[in-house]
Amino acid sequence: RDQEISRQDLATIMYRYVKQKGKGFSGSWMFLLSYVDKDDISEYAYEPICWLSMNEIINGKGENKFEPFGLATRAEVATLIMRLSQKI
Repeated sequence: RDQEISRQDLATIMYRYVKQKGKGFSGSWMFLLSYVDKDDISEYAYEPICWLSMNEIINGKGENKFEPFGLATRAEVATLIMRLSQKI
């Protein structure tokens, strides 16, 4: 209850749902993120962030940063759920 969630963890949760629905990356794939802080993204969250970015579900913050450890706001969560529901 009232737990905070990082942007990369939110992306990972959403992508696991996408994979359960039979979507997402399969086989070999390559997608390079252009965020200036891409090296700060945890390994487990890189694929989810790539897919969600490629499909315009999640965006970076200002100054071309993703801010993987930044906290997701309620507004961001609502927006991502809406965008995701339109994609799958």
